[in-house]
Amino acid sequence: GPVGAGRCRDAGGVPRARAGAREGLARPGAGHARAQLSAWLDEDDPRLVAAAVTAVEPIEETGRLVAFTSDPDASVRRAAALRLGAAIESVDAIQALSQLARVDPEPSVRQAAVSALGGFGAAATGPLRERMGDAEAQVRLAVVRALVRADRDSALPLIAPLLAAPPSRAGIEAARTIALTGGASAGAPMPQDVQDARAYLAGALGNEDASLRSQAAVA
Repeated sequence: GPVGAGRCRDAGGVPRARAGAREGLARPGAGHARAQLSAWLDEDDPRLVAAAVTAVEPIEETGRLVAFTSDPDASVRRAAALRLGAAIESVDAIQALSQLARVDPEPSVRQAAVSALGGFGAAATGPLRERMGDAEAQVRLAVVRALVRADRDSALPLIAPLLAAPPSRAGIEAARTIALTGGASAGAPMPQDVQDARAYLAGALGNEDASLRSQAAVA
């Protein structure tokens, strides 16, 4: 492989190098770590490229991140999607994330894309609503969380039907999200949607499916 990648592996492997660079980014004066990560963008090892993408400035270099959403490697596309979540003023970013959420063959990439879309506010509601029927449960759960994060008021009518159906993974996640985000002011009664969410979770505790009972208990 490339000389740089080989050095990283000899020093303890790509994961260790990536973790070290990220730790460096978290400290003041992290220019050296950022420069090291940036140098990996042209490496052949997709693990290094995925790590390097975390150093790309999402606002100043949105176009570069958008380009990485077409990378052949899923880990690179996922890293680019998560990084684009900070470019909340970019039309190009929301379009790229919407495309990933819709057509990427890897569930982890679609999950990252919908999670990132949650930071774009009401503009993301349409693309997120389209993914409520995703084939993968992990993506559908991420959609529920992202919808509420994007625009809670408009999300409630979209996810409320989940609470009217028998307990499901998506329904439990919807109830958990509604309950967590529906705080009331001091002295005010608990909002009805939070009451309904808590009742749904309580009911799911008696479900015959052990995995649903466990999820409801954690929620």
